[in-house]
Amino acid sequence: MEKKLGEYKNYIFDLDGTLYFQKPVRRAMALRLMCYYAFRFWKIGELIELKNYRKKRETPEGIVDITSPAIERWLIDRPLKSVAKHADRVLCEFIQKQKVAGKTIIIYSDYPVEKKLAALGLEGYVDCTFSAGDDGVRCLKPDPRGINYIIAQTRIEPSETILVGDRMEKDGLCAKSVGMDYLILARGKRGRRYDEIL
Repeated sequence: MEKKLGEYKNYIFDLDGTLYFQKPVRRAMALRLMCYYAFRFWKIGELIELKNYRKKRETPEGIVDITSPAIERWLIDRPLKSVAKHADRVLCEFIQKQKVAGKTIIIYSDYPVEKKLAALGLEGYVDCTFSAGDDGVRCLKPDPRGINYIIAQTRIEPSETILVGDRMEKDGLCAKSVGMDYLILARGKRGRRYDEIL
């Protein structure tokens, strides 16, 4: 990162773990899952399906479309209240401010983003979104095919753009593959030093 965060023309933001703090959301959802299936043991197959889906998504070959109601319910819909509760308010307000200033805001995530953006109050503040399952992407970070597709579609200049994420092994390497600046934020709230970047 060569400049202050506010000095860039274009921004690409990761979502999960970046625009909200993922650990407390996962803890809350683990508790809800445990309580739900403890009294519905006949649905234990759904829990195994969720575990296998998450495990596969962490592999380089992990592009698996969401086709199951259980996966949609537990990985997309039910976490939304927790996502809103544990939003990084400073970063979300920064995005709103930059959009009002005419900057380009792009979201690039391994998972579908629209419902989470709404939960974070960012509808209307994002120019476009991309996720791993989109036609044209079909890969997980840090595979460069995704970021190259985004550059081609949006016509942004990498030299005028910064990618903001929470994982060097995914977001950082993704940006490095195209010579783009990047900022890797601490994954926990206490570790984020906003005065050093904003």
